[in-house]
This record gives sequence, C-alpha cells and structure tokens, in this order.
Amino acid sequence: MTSADNEFWQGYRDGRDPDCPEPSANRSHAYRHSFAVGRAELAGKPIPAAISRANARIAEAADATA
Repeated sequence: MTSADNEFWQGYRDGRDPDCPEPSANRSHAYRHSFAVGRAELAGKPIPAAISRANARIAEAADATA
C-alpha cells in the first residue's frame, strides 16, 4: 500500500466514524477527500463514483505537489 493509499483509507475510515472531528488543513488532500466520501455515505448521500474518482485524482496530484 502506498502512502497515498494509506491516506485515502484512513480518511475514509475516519469519515465513517460519526465521533471523529472534521479534519483540518494539517491533513493531506487525499485524507480530506476520503473523509468527505465517508461522511457523505454516512449521511446516506454518497458521492457518485465518477465524481469521487476525479476528485481523488485531483487530491493525489495536490499532495504530490505540496
């Protein structure tokens, strides 16, 4: 698992935890993206897969240039 994969996984897992606070800017773009995906699913309003995949690519690219 790459570090980006790990960030995506941790963000998603935390986003699905209703007791986990919203992430701040000190978290990676990948983490914040996946946190939002998890929260949307938790709320019963999942983000469409095509949009989520596009946003994941943007997040990964943003982390690569940070």
